[in-house]
Amino acid sequence: MKTERACGGLVWLCLGWLLVWGLPVWAESPSQEDKMVWSEYQSPVPGRGNSIICWRFAERTLASGEMLVAVRDVRGSRAIRADLWYDSDRRLVRVDCYRQVRGREEKVATTYAAAQPVLLNQTLIPGDWLNRPLPFVAQEGRREYQLQEQVKDTVFASHLRIEEERISSAAATAAGMLGRQNQVAAAGPDLYLVTVTRLMGTSTEVPVLRQLWASGDSFWLYEEKAGRCSWRGSAMGE
Repeated sequence: MKTERACGGLVWLCLGWLLVWGLPVWAESPSQEDKMVWSEYQSPVPGRGNSIICWRFAERTLASGEMLVAVRDVRGSRAIRADLWYDSDRRLVRVDCYRQVRGREEKVATTYAAAQPVLLNQTLIPGDWLNRPLPFVAQEGRREYQLQEQVKDTVFASHLRIEEERISSAAATAAGMLGRQNQVAAAGPDLYLVTVTRLMGTSTEVPVLRQLWASGDSFWLYEEKAGRCSWRGSAMGE
C-alpha cells in the first residue's frame, strides 16, 4: 500500500541535526518497561542510502497514574527528542518536542484530545498514537474522527478514518512487517492491522499511517508512514 509522501527535506534536515549535535551513547541500561524502536528513513535523493535510528522510549509512571515517556535516540543526541505525556488510560494528551535551532534548544508543546488519535508531523520520532485504552483489544471495523490539534494559539482541523482488520502472521511477514532484524516476536496469532487515512473533500483519500498490533499488547510491533518505517526491537548490538 502506498503511503502519503512526506516532505523529504524536513526529514534530512532533522537527520543533519543528529549528526551535528550528537553526543556519546547513554550510559544507563534500558529498563524492562522501556521500548527500543528502530526507524528507517527513506532518502528523497535517488541513489542515496537510507538512514536508520534506534529510539529509546523510556517510560515512567507518575504518582497520579499518568505516564511520561522520554524519547531519545540511542546515540544520545540532544538534537531531536520528545517527552510524551499520557493520561491514566495511556492516551496521549501532550507532546513536548525539542530540536536545535542555531545552537539553542527550541521546545514546541502540542496538546491533544484524549478521545482522538494523535499524528506527530512535527518530528522524526515515531510517536503516532491511536489513543485507545491499553492493552490492545481488537475492535474490527472503521471509525471516523474530526481531528483537532492545538499548537500554541493555533488550532488545526482534519478528517481521519481508522480501519482495523485481522491479519495473519504469514501475511504480515510477506508485507515486510515481521521478521526484521532484532524485531520483537508477535505474541500469538492474534495480529491486527490498523490503517489511518486522511479524508480531503468528498473524493480524495490519502493513506497516512499503518500500525501492526498484537492483541493484548501495549505498544505496536511495526509502523509505516510516508518516508519512514519503524519496528520494535532490542538495543543496538544485541
